[in-house]
Amino acid sequence: MYKAHHKVIVLLWVFLGLLASCDRTIHEYPHPKKSQVIIEPHIDRNPPLYYKEVVYNEKWQRSEKNLESHPSSPYTLADGYSLRLIIDIYRCNPMRITPSMRQEQLVDRRVIELDKDAMPPQDTLHTYLNDGNYCILAWADYVRKGDLTDIYYSTNTLLNIHSNIHNYPPDRHLKSAAAGRQSFNLNMNLGPEGYPILPNSGVQTSRIVPVMLSRPMARYKIVASDYNTFVKEGGKLQGATVKVLYKQYVSVGYDVSIREPNEFLSTYRFETPVLNESTGQEGETVLVGDYLFTSFDKEDNIIADLCFFDANGKEISRCSNVEIPLKRNQETIVKGPFLTKKIDNGGQVAIDENFEGEHIVEI
Repeated sequence: MYKAHHKVIVLLWVFLGLLASCDRTIHEYPHPKKSQVIIEPHIDRNPPLYYKEVVYNEKWQRSEKNLESHPSSPYTLADGYSLRLIIDIYRCNPMRITPSMRQEQLVDRRVIELDKDAMPPQDTLHTYLNDGNYCILAWADYVRKGDLTDIYYSTNTLLNIHSNIHNYPPDRHLKSAAAGRQSFNLNMNLGPEGYPILPNSGVQTSRIVPVMLSRPMARYKIVASDYNTFVKEGGKLQGATVKVLYKQYVSVGYDVSIREPNEFLSTYRFETPVLNESTGQEGETVLVGDYLFTSFDKEDNIIADLCFFDANGKEISRCSNVEIPLKRNQETIVKGPFLTKKIDNGGQVAIDENFEGEHIVEI
């Protein structure tokens, strides 16, 4: 009887020892090791290159020519604005079929305020990540100083940035923005240091992942070639305004992951004060301009109606179906007698003053 009890006690101690060993093994099982990654954004601050010049003559005949790829005029923003940088880090499936990352997992988002004139690299962001495939999406735009909320672009997701078309800025250059993406891989099996691996670069010995950001949009400006004639006839641009109506599908959305516009309006309009900026050429003045999302590697074309009003609201001129070719990160100049053109537009389609809405097309 005593021997039987002794065997039971021994077996019980062995069982408890095994249980404790298992429990200790569970608690001491190592967590996946994370690697440090340093993200270094490089936001391009150079002005767009010249692209094309479109000229309308007095008979409203149109001609077009390519311009040499020299930098266009730089701009300086007034005080009170900052550069906002958004960094989204996605864990990616390298076997995904679609180019967009809408099905991927967002693992981190950083929103940073930078000086509006900061030069690249504008900052460094430190993070720690597990082994895997990743893609960084980056976006930079202008916001009010000390306030990182959206103004001219909605950025809830960088997979579908949206232009706030009902909030045209007091300075058109506030619509200038930059976007970029960079993929990389972390694999501790390739080295205990866990350095990020960039495409086509092999194993490196740096934790820095550079992200290059450039404009995903084109810039254009409308130039009056008849300014002297307009002034001689008694015209004044002080307090003048312009209504711009875009027609035939204009991009208002952008997906950073595919580097392409992803939402279009069949038509929309905005109203803004006439710029009346000198071009440096006698008898010319800049009337209005804008930034619009464009395709990654091909020319886009838009059609616009322009209607100019003096300080009292009296119509100065009306110009319909102005054709504007656009190329990403380049500037198009459109010249013509926009101020002295007859209001009777020869039967062309006029601006619909009662237009209130728009038609949205998503892709």
